[in-house]
Amino acid sequence: MEPMGIWGRRADANRHHGRLGRPMAVLAGVLGAYYATAVVERLLPRAWLRRFQRQFGNAGGEAMARLPGWTIVETTGRHSGLARQVPVGGRMIAGSLWIVAADPSRASYVRNIEANPRVRVMVGRQWRDGIAQLLSKDNARRRMFHINPINGLFIGIAGREHLTIRVDLEHAAPRSN
Repeated sequence: MEPMGIWGRRADANRHHGRLGRPMAVLAGVLGAYYATAVVERLLPRAWLRRFQRQFGNAGGEAMARLPGWTIVETTGRHSGLARQVPVGGRMIAGSLWIVAADPSRASYVRNIEANPRVRVMVGRQWRDGIAQLLSKDNARRRMFHINPINGLFIGIAGREHLTIRVDLEHAAPRSN
């Protein structure tokens, strides 16, 4: 008699997932945790959410910025004047970076852009200067899925309001050898 596992299946029935079984299970777990975070962000009281974001919000931001569809935007703090970096989901289209911000009235980087639209953006492994424009008349909910579908779903769940931001990047300075 063969050993039985849970739910009356053979013990080795779950052992062979095929070539993509285990990586797909890991990916599903990571995405599940990612979207669970979006739900938690939507439900937490603002004071708790703010504390959580300050502690863990930018963790891994530089590594995430190297992934397709992600970058780091550096603004100047409106009160402190210090450089502030935030990882965002965005896409380069015709020399401009497009971003959709969730809850823009509460996002510090959006308020920093309102005060001073000069920003720096990490493109690849280089920083580029640019001027950010807040596009309040743009259909941000439609655009967020075209810019970065994974982040678009996250901010669609977590955010109540959405705002499109376009960063017009200056031409990269040629390197002198």
